[in-house]
Amino acid sequence: PHGYIGKRNIAAAIDAFHGRNPDVALRVDVRRHPFSFRGGMPSREEKEETWKWSDDLNIYAGDEVERYLHQMGLAEDRVELLRSRGGLRRALESPKEQGDALVALDQVSQMKGYASRWTVSNLRTAVEGIDPDQLGISRGKPVTELDVLAGDAYKDGLRELGRDVDIDFDFDVWFRWYPVESQRVLLYAARFGSQEAYADALARRHFTMGQAAGMRSTVLDSVEEVGLDPADVEAFLNGDEYEADVWKSYKDAVGKHNVHSIPFFTFNGPVSSGGLFRSGGMNTGEITVNGSGNMNQFLHVFERIRDEQLD
Repeated sequence: PHGYIGKRNIAAAIDAFHGRNPDVALRVDVRRHPFSFRGGMPSREEKEETWKWSDDLNIYAGDEVERYLHQMGLAEDRVELLRSRGGLRRALESPKEQGDALVALDQVSQMKGYASRWTVSNLRTAVEGIDPDQLGISRGKPVTELDVLAGDAYKDGLRELGRDVDIDFDFDVWFRWYPVESQRVLLYAARFGSQEAYADALARRHFTMGQAAGMRSTVLDSVEEVGLDPADVEAFLNGDEYEADVWKSYKDAVGKHNVHSIPFFTFNGPVSSGGLFRSGGMNTGEITVNGSGNMNQFLHVFERIRDEQLD
């Protein structure tokens, strides 16, 4: 989602740049690299594994809170209690005994800038409002009460970022580690100058319409939207062209280039060719921005390239 948000902000920054610089034409040559957090050596089960995005974000956010609690020096048994199924409820039943743990949670909520602080009273209300259906299993892990609360706060932050660029996220979509077909078509669409249009159509369907990018039907609907022939694309998918390229990109991104986080954008101007995937290597004039960078950050990038690399 961060790359989807970031791309919207890049488009806005390009418009702003042209508004400020009517005598300078800015063209962005995009080079995409298929990526999976798990790299390129999956088991058979991992290849087929799916999960609901909402549940996974809950676990991701719970992991993040757990790391904060460890960094703050909270005792291991307290962390384990808070992160266990029913543990937060038990802690709230004995606030005097679990005072240090509950104070730590409140501190985490403040450090992370949550809209609602995790005071004892707020936590009690929030825990009582959790739907039991939310406490399921995702990717083999139990989703706990702390995960749900952390996930809700994380999703609120994503919603806010999305609203700024007219994206209304649907968190009920299904994910998979290896959406190989959709990323093969990403490379295929580049032949026709349709890569970015296809990427936009696919992302909109996946993130806002509940149509998973890992489903062939979503891929075919997306290519049809941008003017490619779905029958041609399906014939392409029935072969194996670009499949090895996608798997190599998955493997290299994690194993060779040590990419483990949300997408990022690396910019070069006319006289630089730096970055993980460029011939110049790192720190040779490239400018890197996190995937969810705002419009002003990207506008600054373009103006810096103008000032440093244009005559």
